[in-house]
Amino acid sequence: LSFMETSYGLGTMSGPFLGGLLYEYGGFSLPFLVCGTLLGLIGGLASVLFLLIKADSQEDEKDDIESENGDPSAMQQLRLRKILKMPSVLMPLFVVVLSGMSTQWYQPTLEPYLSKNYNISGFKASLFLIIDGAMYVIVSPFVGLAMDKTVHTRFLLIIGCAIISCSFFLIGPFYLPYGPSLIQIGIGLAVHGIGMAANFIGTLSILNDEMEKINGGSVEKATGMSTCLWITAESIGGFAGSLVGGSSYDIWGWDISCLIIASLHGIGAVLALGY
Repeated sequence: LSFMETSYGLGTMSGPFLGGLLYEYGGFSLPFLVCGTLLGLIGGLASVLFLLIKADSQEDEKDDIESENGDPSAMQQLRLRKILKMPSVLMPLFVVVLSGMSTQWYQPTLEPYLSKNYNISGFKASLFLIIDGAMYVIVSPFVGLAMDKTVHTRFLLIIGCAIISCSFFLIGPFYLPYGPSLIQIGIGLAVHGIGMAANFIGTLSILNDEMEKINGGSVEKATGMSTCLWITAESIGGFAGSLVGGSSYDIWGWDISCLIIASLHGIGAVLALGY
């Protein structure tokens, strides 16, 4: 899980930088043209790969069906409505939504805020969006190792929510003695990346464990369902984060906007504590 999240973090880290660079030298259309072309090529390669492994997967599915026919406990079905009523599933999903909100909260507003208050170009401002992704990439493997060393996932979520809450206090409402600075904002974004790693990996691990219990220990089916729920919750959080983060910035300004998401993660830490 940690290596999968590291790959996700590499994309998060490189996207703003490459997008800003392409926009700076090629205009608005070039980033979309390059991204669309790369996605098309990767989709084609993935299709070829699926065709190559299709025969093996069909044999595995046949073996799984025969195994399930002989084992009644394996026939237990995963029903979405039943799953979403379970507190042990709702809590990590809520944390995923909050974490998704935090990753997108300042995406539409950080560049105009930095350009307006610190007089830097759009490309230089986009470099700040690399910081949280870079820290996420660095920390994710260590979070995975910590979980392998029997660090409790609930403790991980408590720490993750608390760290993200503190990071937004650093980015916005509370300033060091010499006033707001680019250095403090950079530190806050780095701290945010650490909290992202703890929350994303911890929640996916909890969902995997819960799905395995429901599905009679079937790792493959549990992984599919937990990943589906996780990605859905993260997407909902990303949408809500961009919408509410941008709106709150326009209405109340940068400091209040950061205070809102920091408070939400404080609530998340309390819920994880009671889980």
